[in-house]
Amino acid sequence: MKKLLTACILAILATGMLSAQPSEEKEIYSAPTLGYSISGQDLFSSLGYGAVCEYGVTPKIGKGIENDSTTAQLEKKEAAERATATDAPTPAATAKKYGIYIGPYAGVSISSNTSVVEGRKLHNVGFNVPSIGGSIMVPFSETGKVGGMLDIGVSGLSYTSKPSDDDVVTDQNTITEHYNYFNIQPSLYLGGFVLGLNFGIPTSAEAEDADGESFTVYNMDGLDPEDIPEDGKVDETAFLKTLMEVKVGGRIPMVDNDFGRLSFDVMVGYAFSGLYEDEEGYRYAYDEGDAKSELNPKPVSITLGLCYQFRVGIK
Repeated sequence: MKKLLTACILAILATGMLSAQPSEEKEIYSAPTLGYSISGQDLFSSLGYGAVCEYGVTPKIGKGIENDSTTAQLEKKEAAERATATDAPTPAATAKKYGIYIGPYAGVSISSNTSVVEGRKLHNVGFNVPSIGGSIMVPFSETGKVGGMLDIGVSGLSYTSKPSDDDVVTDQNTITEHYNYFNIQPSLYLGGFVLGLNFGIPTSAEAEDADGESFTVYNMDGLDPEDIPEDGKVDETAFLKTLMEVKVGGRIPMVDNDFGRLSFDVMVGYAFSGLYEDEEGYRYAYDEGDAKSELNPKPVSITLGLCYQFRVGIK
């Protein structure tokens, strides 16, 4: 009985001593399991390890809740995470700022005439001078997907015709016509789709036969002989009207980033206005002796090319 009482007193003292130990950790200790006797060494070893009592009973010391230092570290970490989340850019902050697109374009084109007088037929399509110019696109929003576009540059139209009767075809009556223009084309840009109206100012016009000899397709019958040069060549641009051409196609982005946009161009044009100011002035507009407006040349063209537009940000 005396031993049991002594063991209890020592256990109580040990519990107080353990509670008073200075440590970085706040620990919860389970009450020691007591036998009939316990040694002092076993008692103090219970600070970190189980002590084996004389009768096989081992006091246990268990760690419960985290220490003050750990709690402070967790709180600091959570505060840092909240600050990082607050500082993270929102979708609105990372949205692309408004900017316009401006840059050069270049392409190659082929064309043909859609109105041919009876007795002649198209021999082949014409390969035109390169289409070269500059383009500006003003978006209607920050996305740059939809906007107004203006192309300014040069291009050409050409085609070759010959008599319908192959038996009478010669190099001298196989005629290729060339018409070149300075163009101003306003368009609507819809996410790569382009719908526009081109206005072309004539810069040159000429025709040649299959031998490469110059040939005039202007009907000079109505001209005053004094207005006809000695070599028989006239400036046919004087008889051409301003070209009006509907353009439909695509300026399809292949690379689009903060620096600019590289696009592939494919465009179809139709010169619905006709080329000549007066169809009576066109040699091949006459059918059975009368000039007909539907025979005023109305070429159709297909253009393939590339366009690179630099993005100019505007705050």
